[in-house]
Amino acid sequence: MRSLSLSAQELDGFDPVERQALELVAAGRHPHDVAELLHIGEPDVFRLVTAVLDEKDPPVGSPMESVHAELGSRPATAAELREFDELYGPSLLSDDEG
Repeated sequence: MRSLSLSAQELDGFDPVERQALELVAAGRHPHDVAELLHIGEPDVFRLVTAVLDEKDPPVGSPMESVHAELGSRPATAAELREFDELYGPSLLSDDEG
């Protein structure tokens, strides 16, 4: 998330608070800090960033290592995945659901 980069044109569809939140995350601020600074919920920051990232598909055929290298990101650690699941619920379907 810390390497989220958006052009001015991509920010046009967002309200001022959303734009500021995205700019702060892109600048490397932790979502918790962004939420406190802007007086919004931390889950709202995660949902906003997730919505933006959903629209920014990685290049077709590009392995994740090159995507991470291009974006300056990294895969989530096991601890981060557990924390996410505890805060927001499981992000993957269990075996009997899909």
